[in-house]
Amino acid sequence: MIVCLVLIFTAARSQGIQKTEFSEKDIFSNTSFHILGISVFGLYIGMDKQAARKLLFHNENIVTEVDSNNTKSISDKDLKELRYYVYSKDNTTGEKSSSLLSIIWKNGETGISRIVLFNAMKYKAFGLTKQLFTGELLNPYSVLRKQYFTKEPTVNNGEYYNTYYFSEQGFELVEYKEKQGYTYYFALTNQK
Repeated sequence: MIVCLVLIFTAARSQGIQKTEFSEKDIFSNTSFHILGISVFGLYIGMDKQAARKLLFHNENIVTEVDSNNTKSISDKDLKELRYYVYSKDNTTGEKSSSLLSIIWKNGETGISRIVLFNAMKYKAFGLTKQLFTGELLNPYSVLRKQYFTKEPTVNNGEYYNTYYFSEQGFELVEYKEKQGYTYYFALTNQK
């Protein structure tokens, strides 16, 4: 089972909320858990393009590429859709390796609107956060559902995948059907 997680996180403050960095601490360890209180590599929902670009292209441990198929403009001032893919960097070759994140600014928005965390990010997760990569969020009796995601998700069933929207928290879980079972993609989003 492969899982993808989409989240937002940062050690800095944004929108007046203290951030918990995904790669440093269990995101559920903060008693006032809130999606806007999460950062990944310093990136968070609502972050503008210029600030995000500085973090992405100055981090020597990752490779960042523009998604040329879906990006409409890379200009900081343009409100057209922009997407980046973030990869780990191979220590020996310096080339891109595993897919880590997808960062999306939707049309008309000035801040990051969606962060998708792919399966390789599970190795950077702590505590309950690791369960987000297992599909455990679909278990109504799990700690995650009982304490943090108490409302039933809205489900959109597709031919190849099912999407579970936990709109109150700004989470989306995509269950992709494969021959060997399911792959889970998880996203943090500003869409409610």
